[in-house]
Amino acid sequence: MDVEFEIAGRLVVWDENKAEINKLKHRVSFETAARIFLDENFCEYHLDEDSYEIIGKSEEIIVALFTERQKISQLISARRANKLEEAQYYGQYSDLPGNEN
Repeated sequence: MDVEFEIAGRLVVWDENKAEINKLKHRVSFETAARIFLDENFCEYHLDEDSYEIIGKSEEIIVALFTERQKISQLISARRANKLEEAQYYGQYSDLPGNEN
C-alpha cells in the first residue's frame, strides 16, 4: 500500500513495505527523508529519464533516490550521507556534479 505525504507543495509517495525495509537497512525513515524537500539548500541531481538523487538536511544530511512522474515524487530509498556527500551538500567541493556555482 502506498503512503501519500504532501510537503513543500509536492506530493511524495512511497510503498509501506519498501519503507520498512529501508528503515531496517539504513535506519532512515521515509517520513524523515521526505522532509529534505523542506530544506532550501537541498541538491537535486537528474540520474536518468525520471530518476533523481537528492541530498538535503532533515534531522541529518540524507541522500534519497526518487522518481518523478506526473508531478508525483515516489521515494525509492534513503540513507545517511557519506562524508563526500556531506561535503558536497555544504559546498566544500565545487567540482562535484551539481555544484557548478
